[in-house]
Amino acid sequence: MVLTVVQIRRSIIMPFTAPVERLVEIRNMLGPTDEEKEAKAKRSDADGDGLSDWDEANIYRTSSYLRDTDSDGVPDNTEIANQTDPNCPKGQVCLLPSLSATSSSVGAGSGLMLDSGSSGGTIVPDRSPASIRAFLKSQGVSDADLANYSDQALLDAYDQSQAAFSGSANAGSSNSSSTSASSSAPTP
Repeated sequence: MVLTVVQIRRSIIMPFTAPVERLVEIRNMLGPTDEEKEAKAKRSDADGDGLSDWDEANIYRTSSYLRDTDSDGVPDNTEIANQTDPNCPKGQVCLLPSLSATSSSVGAGSGLMLDSGSSGGTIVPDRSPASIRAFLKSQGVSDADLANYSDQALLDAYDQSQAAFSGSANAGSSNSSSTSASSSAPTP
């Protein structure tokens, strides 16, 4: 009698547990989902620089395996906190690639580098209104604020800041370039 009850119970439960067990086996064979991989990347920090692997790959475009992506002696998280480019070595000026429709997506650390003698890497956009607007937007300037400036005003400000930077780089002082560039910005 007890054996019969166990067999009946097994007969009732088996059709429900077998497919679930099979689904678990299949899921284990397929591995984690994209969402699970992303969540893990947001929690992990392979190089120990204080930036998650996900942030390094998707926001900063730095290496999640190197504590100092540009090998200038300053860890990536420190460069980000100091608002310098973690992909541009200290003492170099890294120019952004053109934002034209024909340009392709580029990886971390690419772009033209010029020796500036400055204390940190500086990103310099191409001299085009679209590139300048994209650069300013990436630095936190809102679309509403950018709309207040004509293309010519942006180009004039770009030229003034480049002239101020060139003069300060030749003098060996990077602080005066940022001061004069910010004080000579055109009004809308």
